Amino acid sequence: MASFKKAFLADSVNSDELSANNMALQLMMQRAQQRSEERRKAELENAPEAKANREAGEKFIADLKAKDPSIKTTESGLSYKVITEGAGDSITDTDRVAVIYKGELTDGTVFDDSKGEARTFSPRSVVPGFGEGLKLMKKGAKYILYIPGDLAYGVEGQPYAKIGPNQTLVFTVEVAGVNETPKK
Repeated sequence: MASFKKAFLADSVNSDELSANNMALQLMMQRAQQRSEERRKAELENAPEAKANREAGEKFIADLKAKDPSIKTTESGLSYKVITEGAGDSITDTDRVAVIYKGELTDGTVFDDSKGEARTFSPRSVVPGFGEGLKLMKKGAKYILYIPGDLAYGVEGQPYAKIGPNQTLVFTVEVAGVNETPKK
């Protein structure tokens, strides 16, 4: 700040001082923006709807696990049920995966559906919980993924898909192919 003030009050500034001041100003602006974003995210996280959705999702998954001991949970909090195991190598972040899927809210409302047709994407290009679930799978596998809000769309939600903040998602996922060239 002292060098910025000195440069601001001076009649002229050399290019080194100007460059240093520009860098300092950019850093201050980045820090201010980061603090503002952290405050906004904390406000969203503590909003009543976000809290209620998180609690409802935790209860939903806990109730499912109490009824069905075959549902497993990863360290991150993703829960999943293996319907069909599949064969071959596990999927990695760099793979292109052809997936047949249906995405639902915990009340059964469908918000996304491939309608029986495989859609191809990378595990890196989807919400974290979906990507993590894919990497547990192999070609031919079919799982049900129970994705807590923080591994889905987080506190932002996805309003255009009617997914609220911290809302838990349920995906039925089948891996139709891994790194395969589509037939014409």
